[in-house]
Amino acid sequence: MASFTLSPDGHYVEVDGFVVPRNFGEFFKRDPLRVRRWVTKRLRGRFDEDRLLDLEQDLLVYVCALPANSRFRKPGASQIRSGCSDVIECFDPVGHFGASAARFHNFVNLCL
Repeated sequence: MASFTLSPDGHYVEVDGFVVPRNFGEFFKRDPLRVRRWVTKRLRGRFDEDRLLDLEQDLLVYVCALPANSRFRKPGASQIRSGCSDVIECFDPVGHFGASAARFHNFVNLCL
């Protein structure tokens, strides 16, 4: 049995109330420092501050746009009629066994 529902506006909603962002814009608007914290936590001390900021920017570009030849860009991918345009849209709550905050953030961590 699924522990999430699909809201009328197309968001996955977990039974605990967590709403999965539909795209990179919503993801970034909700938590604009998420990628910076990920980079800093894992790489501080290995690189200087300028290199960390460069890596953050590279990861933001990676998350906000899929490659042109990605299989997720095909129509119908991840239940999106026109296909996905960014990594956040590729989140599949069935494949990740739910749409909780922990499952979504695990997906983001795996992508980064």
